[in-house]
Amino acid sequence: MIWFTFLIACLTVSPNTNAAKPTANTVGVGAMVGTMGAVSVKYFVTERDALDIGIEFMDEPWTVLFADYYVHLNNAFGRTNRFTKQSHLYLGAGAGTGFWSRKQECGRWKCDWDPRATGTGTGFFVRIIAGAEWYMAKNPFGFFIEFAPSYMLHPTTGTAFDAAAGARFYF
Repeated sequence: MIWFTFLIACLTVSPNTNAAKPTANTVGVGAMVGTMGAVSVKYFVTERDALDIGIEFMDEPWTVLFADYYVHLNNAFGRTNRFTKQSHLYLGAGAGTGFWSRKQECGRWKCDWDPRATGTGTGFFVRIIAGAEWYMAKNPFGFFIEFAPSYMLHPTTGTAFDAAAGARFYF
């Protein structure tokens, strides 16, 4: 259902035909897979600053909502060829919340818990992000990789490291 919704959205919106250099008010809708699988919406506030809001869908029985702020270092890879001109490094920070309903609490953050316990819960985390995205010239798609260590704040503390690759459709 998620992929069908993504496909319909891509077919019904007007693409950004200058995706090699995102501009203010550009929106990207996409998905990522890796240690974290998610769908997200990325909104460029300026040519350098963007907000990314997403929901994780691959870590059952978890549901994770996150929001990140990115600063793009445009042309960080140089301008020696078309690929490096179209690729941009980004750094950022974010926060999120996770909800679970299972026998074991805090799953991916490896929290301390009683393995015989059952129940539901809510956790809160913060994270930092480093990534790179290639925006295809005259094409509304971008392909990215990102790495994000996170630190759980509640209900107990713990760490996780996410690595993912994905694609976005820009309009």
